[in-house]
Amino acid sequence: MENQNLSNRIKNFRILKGFSQEALAEHSGLSVRTIQRMENNDRIPNADSLKKVAEALGISIEELSKNTKSLSDLQYLKALNLSALSSLIFALWLGTTSPIVLICSCFIPAIMWVWKKDQIEGIDKLSKTIINIQLTWTIIAFTIPLFINIIFIPFILQPMIQMLNIAIENLRDINNNYIWSGIILLNVFLVLINTFRVHSKKKLRHIIKINFIR
Repeated sequence: MENQNLSNRIKNFRILKGFSQEALAEHSGLSVRTIQRMENNDRIPNADSLKKVAEALGISIEELSKNTKSLSDLQYLKALNLSALSSLIFALWLGTTSPIVLICSCFIPAIMWVWKKDQIEGIDKLSKTIINIQLTWTIIAFTIPLFINIIFIPFILQPMIQMLNIAIENLRDINNNYIWSGIILLNVFLVLINTFRVHSKKKLRHIIKINFIR
């Protein structure tokens, strides 16, 4: 069984690399017949041959030798992850973008998980992660509108708007004479300051100035 797994791993890594048996033979310096016998489990590769194959595939001997998933298993796990996108299909089918579509998007990953449970390494962990992520987004989708409508709008946004309206009303009630008086006093203050600056032979200081006369 271990030798069979090794032959499968050599074949899988070769396909992942995009090599034909001839290309792997050329890059490893081994004969095509040797590669074929390795993949068909007709012979146990020695350490030197295994090293050459690993180098040709761009991986370590340890990575080539350890238990890895077959291509079909990898494809299934990728499809399992993509199945979470079923929320888009449910949204179109149900004609809604409510959080219910996120709950529905857990169905297909759950079915795929049960279908291959105990048959593919790592499927339990991946399936649980996918479903947990979808359920987390479901909770977020439910709670954000509740937070906005129950807490943010009545206790934060509306008081801020009321305070702003009060400030605006107070500004409207200000007598123009107060504004003009303030401007005159500010102008007097600046004139006095600049008088001292002229005395000290310094440049005049101003807050704002329009060059009407050039």
